[in-house]
Amino acid sequence: MCRSRYENHYVIKFADDSVIVSLLFGDAPDHGPVLSEFFDWCQSSFLHINVAKTKEMCIDFRKSSSVLSPALIDGQVVEVVQEYKYLGVMMDNKLTFESQVDAICSKAHQRMHFLRN
Repeated sequence: MCRSRYENHYVIKFADDSVIVSLLFGDAPDHGPVLSEFFDWCQSSFLHINVAKTKEMCIDFRKSSSVLSPALIDGQVVEVVQEYKYLGVMMDNKLTFESQVDAICSKAHQRMHFLRN
């Protein structure tokens, strides 16, 4: 895990995947500066960010969540999703992992059916 020069922002890298985790408190500014810095670093390192494959998921447990400004990369808006599969694990924006459990149960039922026949 790499720490950004911005407080409460982290970059997690695995192979060719990168995740930016921003801990936002109260009326904290959004993650725009971190994204801009990351995009600039990628450009200077001759790396291309595929905006079509880039997703934004906000995990917010506050009672009154604030609306963040849309994330922009190279002038394109990043798609906001409610759940996302990262490194084989389905996560949702409430961290319930219901989709992950459902997928595992479905696979188990398929394999049980295969073993019975």
